[in-house]
Formats: sequence, C-alpha cells, structure tokens
Amino acid sequence: MSISKPNKWGSQILNLIYSYQNSTENIAFSSLALSVIVTAVNFGLDAKCYKERNKFWKEDLKDIYTSNPWKNQNIASISISRRNILEDVLKMNSALFFSGFTLEAYCKMFKSIFNLEHKNVNIRNLTGSALVMNTWVSNRMHGSTTNIFNESNLGDRIMVYINTLYVRAAWKLNFNPGLTKPEIFYDDRGMLSNVSMMNQESIFDIYDSPSDFFSILFKNFTNPDIYSAIVLPRDDHTLEDVIEYLNFDRIYSYFDKAVMKYIKLKLPKFSMVSQNDFMVIRKKSGKECLTHLIYEDVKKIVKDPEIVCNISQVVNLEINEIGTDAGSATEVTVEKSLNQPQEFYVNRSFLFLIYSHSTRFVLFSAAVTNPSAS
Repeated sequence: MSISKPNKWGSQILNLIYSYQNSTENIAFSSLALSVIVTAVNFGLDAKCYKERNKFWKEDLKDIYTSNPWKNQNIASISISRRNILEDVLKMNSALFFSGFTLEAYCKMFKSIFNLEHKNVNIRNLTGSALVMNTWVSNRMHGSTTNIFNESNLGDRIMVYINTLYVRAAWKLNFNPGLTKPEIFYDDRGMLSNVSMMNQESIFDIYDSPSDFFSILFKNFTNPDIYSAIVLPRDDHTLEDVIEYLNFDRIYSYFDKAVMKYIKLKLPKFSMVSQNDFMVIRKKSGKECLTHLIYEDVKKIVKDPEIVCNISQVVNLEINEIGTDAGSATEVTVEKSLNQPQEFYVNRSFLFLIYSHSTRFVLFSAAVTNPSAS
C-alpha cells in the first residue's frame, strides 16, 4: 500500500476498529494524520531498508537521505502539503516521546518536514513521564483529556508517537440554534436515546443512488474545498454494513455524482473524545498489516530490538450549530424553495466525514452511534 493512498488504508482501519469496538461506542479517526507519522517513521530507516520498504510504499525513499535540502524532495513535499491541510482543518499536533537516543538529523527532519516535536522522557520516573505526556495532550485538546497514559501502559523501553486532532465544523451555513429540538435517535441495536437535533432547510449536494444502501449529504465548510460528508444507511441497513462496504476512494466519485436538491436536514449535535491505540490495532490485525511494518521500522530506527512502540491518535470532536465561525450565514437568511423539501433525517447511526475535494482525501472519519454520549 502506497503512502499516496491513505483513503483505502483508512477505510480498512476504520472497519477494523469498529469490528472490535462495542457498537454503542463512537469512533473518530484520521488515516491521513496517521500517515504523517507513518512517513516520519520511514524517513528514519537505514539504507539497508530502502529496497524492502520501497516495494511496500511504492515510493523511492533513498533521495531523502542522499539529497539536500529535504524540502525539495517529492515525498517531503507531499508530507508538508498533507501536514499543512491537517493543521489547518483538524488543528493537528504531533510529537515523539522517547527515553533513548535518536539521530540528530532525524529529529531535525521531524521538525522541518512534519512539525513533529521530539520530547525526552525519564524512564526512571514513569509517573513523571506519564504526567509530561498527558499534559502535552491535554494542552492541545483544550483540557478535555487527562489520564491517557499511566505507569501501566508505559515501560522502561518505550517510544510513543502521538497525533492530536481538535475538530470543529467550520460551516459555511450555520444552523439556527433556535430550531434545535430534542428528538429520538436509534443506534444499530435499536436502542433509543434523546438527542439535541439541529434543523436546517437549504440547498445541498446529495448522492442518493438506489444501487447503494446509503445516501450522502455534502455540507460546505467556509473553505470552498472542504465538505462534511454525512453518510446515512438506508432503513434496511446498518452502520456496520456501510463501514464494511464503503471505500473512501469512492467519495470523490460520489461527490461528482451528487445532485443539488432542496433538503430538510436533521443532524444531531454531538461531541466525543476518542483515543485510538495502534498497538491494539496491531495485535488485532496480524503481521501482514501496515501497523506491523511501522513497529518493525521503529526498531530499526533506534537499533533496539526490545523497544516497545506505541502510536496513539487522540481526537476532540464537537459538532454544533455555529461551528467555528459565528459570522457565517444562518439558516434563517437562506431563501426558501417553492418546492417541498426532500427529507434527510439523521436519526440513526451514521458516518461523519470531512472531505477535501481538491486532494480527494477523506481527512477525518467518525462513526457516530450515540450522539448523546459525552
């Protein structure tokens, strides 16, 4: 799998996470953000690893080490471009916490290409190390997380890569808070919960083919290239069906086939703090998966076969009426259509995606099964 194809990889990992999570738990994940760390790991490989990893990534990594400056190289340029869009849209931060020795050139490359901080921790003080890591995460999550790391999940030979994502919807057209009402929401098990349901009538791009067992509503962000894609299963299908079937590479095609329609949209407000531990994903996946190769690569970088690498992604997601721009237009300012609106009621488990049309990347995905969970 190439680093230039994170969409397919993201679909597979989301499917894997959902398959072993409780179906009433929300999931949030960015494969593109994880690809920043994956690429950083591969940049640190020794020359003896070129041939093996070039086959896997379908990219030539050797020029990263033999040419100067790094930023002129193709892979470096791709990585910087991805990092910039993730920092802009998802407020991404990344860091490496490590108690051992890494090459100075590798640390410089971390910062130059990936804006990835290098933090030393004291292996003789696991409590203090956990406090340093938790404080770093909490500061970037605006205080919404506290005790992700502790002595039980740290060891004396540990390297921890962390992504943090602080995700808010930058709606081009805000919802009217006065129209938000309590309504019923159904999860995939048929359990009912009360949610705060936002309401909006407007023109949206919608993909609704009878040949698929889901429909997708695209709602604009203030950035004209960025959209939310709300993927809603049909009445006779579940969110699990959608996750098993949907390939993020097809979102571009669905967007191009979408038709502008006057829609009455109901979307629940929701928020979540989600942590994905890719050590767990590695154990669930087996040795042929991408995450296994990441861990094997880390051992080569630090030349320590006993190193324990943990890769975590922490997400703070909140979707509400105003989003990030209180100055955007609201629903009441939009001219009403003379036609009866088509209903798009998100009153059951759904996928919430953030999509960049120019890059064709799904920047972020969330499986929402319980909007009322905090």
